[in-house]
Amino acid sequence: MGKWRFGEAVWIGLVLAVQGFGSALAKGVWDANWGLLAVAERWTPVPVWLGVVVGVAGLVVIVLSRRPVRGRS
Repeated sequence: MGKWRFGEAVWIGLVLAVQGFGSALAKGVWDANWGLLAVAERWTPVPVWLGVVVGVAGLVVIVLSRRPVRGRS
């Protein structure tokens, strides 16, 4: 049976989820971008759906990193 790891991938996933969903919420409610996507919007137009995509990508990273690691003790 493998061990559960709480490492860098979980932290990266949390940051992506908070930044993505927070930006999507801010864009939808207040028509203003937030976080890392607000910085990216200074140089290039950012579509509204990109925040949701970044948030979902963060959740995927968290789920994949929470899988048990086999063969390590």
